[in-house]
Amino acid sequence: FPVTIRRYTGNSLFRTDAMNVWSALFNSSKKEFVCSFSDMWDGFDPTRNFFLDLLRPRGIRVTGVHSIQRKSDMHICGPFGNQWKQVAEAGIPIVFFSGERWSGGDDHRIRLYLTHSPEEDDRHIRFPLWITYLSGLFDSESSDCDDLNPRRSPLSLATGHDHSTDQWSHRKFCAFVVSNPTNPIRNRAFECLNTFMPVSSGGMYRNTIGGPIEARYGGGGGGELAKITFFKDHKFCIAFENSSAPGYVTEKLLHAKMAGCIPIYWGDESALNDFDSRGFISMCGQPPEQIVERVQDLLDDPEQCAYMATIPALGERELDAMWKCIKKVGTALE
Repeated sequence: FPVTIRRYTGNSLFRTDAMNVWSALFNSSKKEFVCSFSDMWDGFDPTRNFFLDLLRPRGIRVTGVHSIQRKSDMHICGPFGNQWKQVAEAGIPIVFFSGERWSGGDDHRIRLYLTHSPEEDDRHIRFPLWITYLSGLFDSESSDCDDLNPRRSPLSLATGHDHSTDQWSHRKFCAFVVSNPTNPIRNRAFECLNTFMPVSSGGMYRNTIGGPIEARYGGGGGGELAKITFFKDHKFCIAFENSSAPGYVTEKLLHAKMAGCIPIYWGDESALNDFDSRGFISMCGQPPEQIVERVQDLLDDPEQCAYMATIPALGERELDAMWKCIKKVGTALE
């Protein structure tokens, strides 16, 4: 049962029935494939999520359940508990996913690890968190509702733009949405840039807009669309990760580009390959105080500034890499 994938190149859309990668798990005689979940983040819905959309082939129903509800054909677990060990005792194939920083591990009971780590083998694949924030990848997808965590955004926002130069030039200076105060490099960068020119801080940390933008869950979960809307009023966005580790790239840069901002990014240099590096400022490996000089240089060159704002997050090269990553996951599950 091939999965139908929607692919975008620039503003054009084409479909390809390509990824026949789940054949071993999906027996043609089955009428239903059950995938169970455990140890995921707050607000994760086992019945509506990215993983189910990825698994759904034609001609067979894919159902997602909590691990304790019924026996499943495959189990996906997160890093927030150990309930998966009870499932492993039943001999069900286990897939571990973590969008958080991962310290490593190799439990023989886990069939496949999907983490940020770039060190890959037949049981470990780099699957960056930001991919799970995209909708419109597959024909059959879960409806996106207010109570989902995360609230996904259309792939088209990552591959094109509708931000004219005139519209962009009338935006406010810079946005910043952070509630986690534990990254001193990010905190210092904000302080430096906010001293240079007032920054609109919409998170719980150093809020300057009269209160944080709405989010249903901790860490901004469920508030992704509100955050992107907030970003759209600004030229720049401080998009620093909570921390830096090899391959660790979250949704922060992606959301800023979806809003038509120029992200000021700090984290792992994998982001320069995941996204079109012509469209953002990389502060990777640079002192936070240098953020003012980098922004000032762009403000002094309005043409370059406007050009960077129009570069989408994902060009053709980055799109191809994303699809290869998704296909690699499917092949590993055969």
